[in-house]
Amino acid sequence: MKQASKIILRNLILLTSLSIIMSCGQPFAKIEVTDEKSKI
Repeated sequence: MKQASKIILRNLILLTSLSIIMSCGQPFAKIEVTDEKSKI
């Protein structure tokens, strides 16, 4: 049981960090796209 809860906890941490990265990365991606458009 301990090992299973550890795996679940690790997955939760991974999911939260992924969602944070995605929410933080979206504005950066938009900025990059606008930069590419302004170059052209």
